[in-house]
Amino acid sequence: MNTKRGFTPILILAIFGLIAVVGYLAIKGYIFSTSPPASITPSTQIQNSITEWQTYTNTEYYYSIKYPPTFRTQVISSESGTTEAPPNARSLYIYNPDIEEPYVNRHISLEVLGLPPTYGSEWTSTQISLGDKDATKLVNSKSGNFDIYLVHLDNNLGVVEIYVSNMEDKRTVSNQILSTLRFDSGQ
Repeated sequence: MNTKRGFTPILILAIFGLIAVVGYLAIKGYIFSTSPPASITPSTQIQNSITEWQTYTNTEYYYSIKYPPTFRTQVISSESGTTEAPPNARSLYIYNPDIEEPYVNRHISLEVLGLPPTYGSEWTSTQISLGDKDATKLVNSKSGNFDIYLVHLDNNLGVVEIYVSNMEDKRTVSNQILSTLRFDSGQ
């Protein structure tokens, strides 16, 4: 009789443990998932070579950047809807409309600012060359979802602040897009 009493609490704990593990796996989407994950690998995102990509050219701030033909550009604004960014946009998202919302999961965003922003001590800076210009790359030690690049524009037009997705499923494409960034002096 004593053996059954000792066995019952262990059996109850085992059942609760099993329920907890199954619940955790279900919440994380490892089981009972009916759809594939929303992200796709960069190798399937890039179907064409960079030479076949579309080019966004900004005529007011004198830069251009290429992006895959299935991607879109959009002004950083809640009122912009899904219209493509005009050639004089002060801000720009580059994203894949098939798998993401522009703000939430963009690959790259560029914004022209009047003055350079300041960042906290959790950001580490490195001087690099980007698009034929000297730039500062900032990496956040606490949150690795984005790297930030600051590029000073000619003719006192301000600073371009560029957020580049560093998420594993977007890193390759984001860096390839960033590698196509070019600046013109506007002369």
